[in-house]
Amino acid sequence: MAVNRVLPFVVLIALLSACRQPEEQVLSARHDVCAALGNATYSAFEPGPDYDVGEIVESGRRVEVLIGGHPGFPTATLVKGYAAIDGFKVIANSRDGDLDVLLFALATGSPRGPTYVRLSSRDVKGDWGPIKNGFLVSCHSKK
Repeated sequence: MAVNRVLPFVVLIALLSACRQPEEQVLSARHDVCAALGNATYSAFEPGPDYDVGEIVESGRRVEVLIGGHPGFPTATLVKGYAAIDGFKVIANSRDGDLDVLLFALATGSPRGPTYVRLSSRDVKGDWGPIKNGFLVSCHSKK
């Protein structure tokens, strides 16, 4: 009889844990950037004076990550970052030789301007896989 009372709770807990959102990992506490990495791993490198650097590795593919306010794109592209108010958005996508580059932005309302995240890789060959809008989030917005 007690098993009949406990079983619905066990099933509910199993369903809730199966529907749980993937855990986000902090890429930059200084710039408030987290990412849903799935099976990928992230390694942070020595930070610069106003930017953070790291690397995402997923299925043998390496993606360099640069987080900060000066990602090396033309001003016309960077201005698009001010419109990214509903989360990080891809504002530029380029391919130069064998180097693929994605630029994400989030307008934070800061006097410094938007937060930019530049991802670059020679391994993705145009297929970024799970890296798209929604991949990056503000760490504080999830609390």
